[in-house]
Amino acid sequence: GPFWGCKYAVPIMQRCGEGSIVNIGSMSSKVGLERLVAYSSAKGALNALTRQVAVEFGKDMIRCNVIIIGFIPSGGTASQQVMDDPVAGPIVRSLSLTRLGRPEDVAYASVWLCSDEAEFITGIELPVDGGVLVRPAAPEIRNPETAPASRRGAFSLSTPINARAQCNSLYNRREVSHCSLRDPGEGPFQGEVTCPNRH
Repeated sequence: GPFWGCKYAVPIMQRCGEGSIVNIGSMSSKVGLERLVAYSSAKGALNALTRQVAVEFGKDMIRCNVIIIGFIPSGGTASQQVMDDPVAGPIVRSLSLTRLGRPEDVAYASVWLCSDEAEFITGIELPVDGGVLVRPAAPEIRNPETAPASRRGAFSLSTPINARAQCNSLYNRREVSHCSLRDPGEGPFQGEVTCPNRH
């Protein structure tokens, strides 16, 4: 997709004398996520493609940037479902910006990168992730005498990729010991997580 988009957009932009390409990447290109080898590799390649297009066609006044997105549910109620969840909600609230992303967050960043205000910016990886990449996961200290043995929760996300990324992120941050996905056939993907007592 992005490769072919760049391939056919560049000649048109060359004839116009300038242009701006904005690719949509993922935080999986910056951190390792289990069971996402192909997806993460593809998104890493997209970052490299973005840099190469910026270098190759900068002489034609063509800019190319990539937006690195975090957790951005696209369903109308998906964000609130995640925030209300007893497991996922506290994890999201512990991030640098204590909410999930919205599609318009990505749209605003894209509009800015295409605007005259960003005409001196090219080849960058712009995170739109609420600070996920800048805040390392830290283990939570619990009192084993008062903490429950485990907590269970669930969340819904619009696509299997987003749902799997959410599961992997929670697991890698040692926030959950189990995470499973279920395709309901229609509507959002359902994720179930178990968070054990850690001490």
